[in-house]
Order: sequence, then C-alpha cells, then structure tokens
Amino acid sequence: MIADEVAVVTSQPEIPQGCPVFVLEQGNEMSRTVETQDVQPDEITAIEYFWRPGCPFCARLGSGLKAAGIPMNERNIWDKPEYAEIVRAVAGGNETVPTVIVGTVSMVNPSVKQVQEAMAEHAPHLL
Repeated sequence: MIADEVAVVTSQPEIPQGCPVFVLEQGNEMSRTVETQDVQPDEITAIEYFWRPGCPFCARLGSGLKAAGIPMNERNIWDKPEYAEIVRAVAGGNETVPTVIVGTVSMVNPSVKQVQEAMAEHAPHLL
C-alpha cells in the first residue's frame, strides 16, 4: 500500500480511502506503539521512513536503505504535521528522526541491519 497521505487516529475521525492508518496508542515514556490498521503483512509494499532535511543520521540511514534496495515511503516530518505526530508518538514525545515503521514495529534511529531484521519478521516478502 503506497499512498502520499497517512491518517493519524486517536479517536474515530473520517479516514480518506487508500491512506495507511496509524493508531497511536499510549505506552510508557520509553515505548509507544503505532499500529497500522487493516494491513496484512503481505499487503505491506514498503517501510515507512520518517526523516527531516539536514539530519545527518537520516541521510546515512536513507542511503543505506536505498543501497540495500529496501522499498520505502519517505515521510518528511516538516512537510506534514501528521508525520511529526506519528514520530512523537513512538519517540517519547520527541521528533527524533530517522524513525522507521515496519508493519506494527516502530524504531527510532535504527541501523539498516535492524530494519532488515524487522522486515524479516514482519514483511519478509520485501527482502
């Protein structure tokens, strides 16, 4: 499922058709969950990669993911407030990037290897 828009849900608003839906769930300060709704593992066509311009960590991870041939939906958190909201939900209220979501797994500043390990478990068809 590739879409230019995402929908962030904390209650029950109307969701535009074709948008990946991220449900923000409360957790402790170190761990929050972002779940994708109505997406089966074999329906995942790319990882969600949240970044911002000027971030050297984002540049390093992004180039590593591209070199590894990993399909990704690139989400600039400065472009849309909902992208930043998703990142804050999984990063303890901070806008720490890069943040990657693979299925129901979210990672803040992961290595390419960590992303590949999450993909092997939650979206092996992308490897």
